[in-house]
Amino acid sequence: MELPQLGDFCSVCGSLDFVPFTCPHCHSELCANHSSMPNHNCVLTPNSSASAQQCLNTTDLYSCTLCQIKEKVDVRCHECGFGFCLNHRHPDTHSCRVVAYRERLRKGKERQLEADSNQKRSGERQSVPLKVPQSSKNKALSNKLALMKLKQSANGDPKVAMEDRMYFTLRLPSGKSIPVFFNRRLQIGRVVDIICKDYSIGLRNSNDQILSVFHDSEKLNPSKELMFYNELNCTDLVVEYS
Repeated sequence: MELPQLGDFCSVCGSLDFVPFTCPHCHSELCANHSSMPNHNCVLTPNSSASAQQCLNTTDLYSCTLCQIKEKVDVRCHECGFGFCLNHRHPDTHSCRVVAYRERLRKGKERQLEADSNQKRSGERQSVPLKVPQSSKNKALSNKLALMKLKQSANGDPKVAMEDRMYFTLRLPSGKSIPVFFNRRLQIGRVVDIICKDYSIGLRNSNDQILSVFHDSEKLNPSKELMFYNELNCTDLVVEYS
């Protein structure tokens, strides 16, 4: 839901801007389209175009992951953690990967329930009993307790800020499971290097296979940052050669 009490109205076109630009010369409140001095006819400085360019260059801008439009504030999706412009900040406007992943899981569970139901009606014996689905409230509480338990026992670099940590239960090639956390901004390949160093594991085995990270048999892309897989936070990762 939009919040009209935030931002200010452009003195040129009257549009509401959540992050208005204030001209340092005439002190007008302006939207992004009229922030440059020529676009709002600023008459207080003779060299308008040069001054406007200087003003814009001294402001830190953040690029939208989807359309590359630059904003003056770092707006991030609350689901996947990527930065977007104001028009694409909501999950449904940038085809959020986390939401899509959650939807695939939901459909997969529905298909499994339907297959089990058909098997039961046909008189076949079920090899795996159906799990009683948890209520959303109980599931949220269970996830919260699991995350608290991970945070208390996880190993990692203490210099990583709390808001940048992603927690996992890591299963090593030896079969040992270890609670860990990593900086969400690290690439998967860098995470593998840290695992090799901290747990004395070779990057390659005798068959010249490379150590990789998997989740549910899916290999994580070593060139992607960990926050690309934000939906895997507080889950199990498997480290094995492939």
